[in-house]
Amino acid sequence: MNAKEGFLLEWSDAMSVGDYSIDHQHQKLLLICRRCEKLQDTLSSDDVELFHEQLHELQQYAQVHFAAEEGLLVRIGYPNLEVQHQEHLQYQDELAELLYRAVVGTLPVPNVLQFLSAWWANHILISDMEYAPYLNSSKNIVPRDFHRSDSVENEFCRRLIA
Repeated sequence: MNAKEGFLLEWSDAMSVGDYSIDHQHQKLLLICRRCEKLQDTLSSDDVELFHEQLHELQQYAQVHFAAEEGLLVRIGYPNLEVQHQEHLQYQDELAELLYRAVVGTLPVPNVLQFLSAWWANHILISDMEYAPYLNSSKNIVPRDFHRSDSVENEFCRRLIA
C-alpha cells in the first residue's frame, strides 16, 4: 500500500507481526484511520468535530499501543528497539501538531490523511514487520501465553477495542 491508496483496505494476515495483541491493536489503528478517511468526504461542521475526536482517539490509542509494542520488543531483545522508539516519538509529535491545528481551525484534512497513510505504509507495514522474525524466533524461548500479551494492555485499551 502506498500513501495514495488510503485505508479502505481490510486487514489481512499478511499484515500480522505474529502477536495476537499487537495485531489486534494494529487492526484498531487501521479502523480509526479508516474512520478518518470516510469523514473527509463530507466534513460538515459536525464532521470536523468528529474528525478531531477520531484523531484524539488515535493519539490516545497509539500511546497505549506504543507502550505495549515497546514492552514486547524489550522482552524479546529486539536489537532495533531504539529505532522503533524514535519512530513512535516522531509519530506522537506529528499527531500532536495535527491535533493542535484541528483545535485552532487550521487543519488541512488531506494532509492528515496523507500523513496517516504514509505512517501505516512505512511504519506498520515495513518497520514493524522487521521485528516479526525476532518475535517468532523468541516463541521458542518465551512462554506461548506471553505472545498474547493481553496483560500489557490496560483498561483503556480494552475499552477501546470492545
